[in-house]
Amino acid sequence: MLELEVAISRFRAMVALVASVAALIGVTACSSSDGDAKHLVVYSTDPGNPNYQKVLDEFGKENGVSISVVSYPSSSFIQQFTPAVNSKSQIDVLLANGQDIRYLQSRGLVGSLGGDVDTSDLIPAAYAPFTINENLYAVGVGGVNVTAFVYNQAIFDKYGLTVPKTIDDLIADAKKLQGTGVAPVSVPGGQTYLWPMWMMQMLQQTTKNTSTETTFNTLQTGSPAFDSTEYTQALAQMARLGAGDVFANGWQGLQEPAAVSLFTQGKAAMFFGGSWDISTIVQQAPSMDVKAFPFPNFVPGVTSTGFGGAGVAAARYGKINPIRKTLADKLVTYMASAAVDRQLLSGGEAICLPTVKSVKPPASTTLQTQLMNDVVPTASTYLDWYWPKQVTAAYQNNMVGVVSGSRTPQQASQDVQNAFTQAKSGGWKFN
Repeated sequence: MLELEVAISRFRAMVALVASVAALIGVTACSSSDGDAKHLVVYSTDPGNPNYQKVLDEFGKENGVSISVVSYPSSSFIQQFTPAVNSKSQIDVLLANGQDIRYLQSRGLVGSLGGDVDTSDLIPAAYAPFTINENLYAVGVGGVNVTAFVYNQAIFDKYGLTVPKTIDDLIADAKKLQGTGVAPVSVPGGQTYLWPMWMMQMLQQTTKNTSTETTFNTLQTGSPAFDSTEYTQALAQMARLGAGDVFANGWQGLQEPAAVSLFTQGKAAMFFGGSWDISTIVQQAPSMDVKAFPFPNFVPGVTSTGFGGAGVAAARYGKINPIRKTLADKLVTYMASAAVDRQLLSGGEAICLPTVKSVKPPASTTLQTQLMNDVVPTASTYLDWYWPKQVTAAYQNNMVGVVSGSRTPQQASQDVQNAFTQAKSGGWKFN
């Protein structure tokens, strides 16, 4: 059954890729319209919310312009977006993953918005991570996502599990479930794009709640280095989880949809991921009693908090044809408005905080309320929004090995430090 789910997930990904490539071909074929001031092309990370297309259509109608959307999955956006840049296809506005903005800015692929966007009604998470050298390059739209651990109350009751407060507790729960056919934690281990979220949570512990400050020091001064004790000990805890059989059998091959499905079908007691995953869980298993709990500790005295950020960041393309610059800026401003924020959050099960202060959160379930009250307000910005791409890739490529035991925490940390050195030698600078 699990193999079938993985196959289905891969088939859907292939269909999405084919559709995206077809859309790209269509846009490239229409590159002769690059001089058309009444046509905008938006490149999107496929927000998965039908309301995005609706608000873009409404903007087009109000301003007498047509809008084409080219959409790619977040995990491969940069790779698939790059050919459009190299072929000089028409690109006007990006609805990018927030973590990609600093990279795009470093390549001149998003432009400074100057004073065109009023941030007075935006929460800091909607603009602070995108302010580089005192210039605003993007604005978060459509809500803020967070990381969270959730569990199935029925499974906990049936097997006498304890909500884990520590890593030791989590490993103890895993032992209780041995031979039951129920996995302790479902994790999309085959989707390496998501592994850095675990590293952030572990680093929060080893730095005693100063993970952001430590990250800035590492990136700005090189101390502590990525192979220092703080980082290596964080990876060592990931190795402990692997050795403790905390993750579902076959976790290395699980993609995100299959991992979510494993939990919603009652085949896993717990799930750790982003609030977008938990929104899907709520939708797929509306009758399941799902509750959240803080990430388990392994350093006494540390208060666990989540990580988060605006799921989508609207930006103007850095190399836009000047005849469409004003219109593109207007679209970015429109996307950051209260009216659009309210519309993007409506009619869904998204667990997120509005990016506009004056917008009230939509009605939510008990779980959503718990996350919004207990997790979102204290969440730190995702650390991979600041790391160079080489560092993020090094974590993605090494953490599966650490968890499976094929690489040591020291080896992985050295690989990450080498990736950081390579990034700096290639001209990367932290702004």
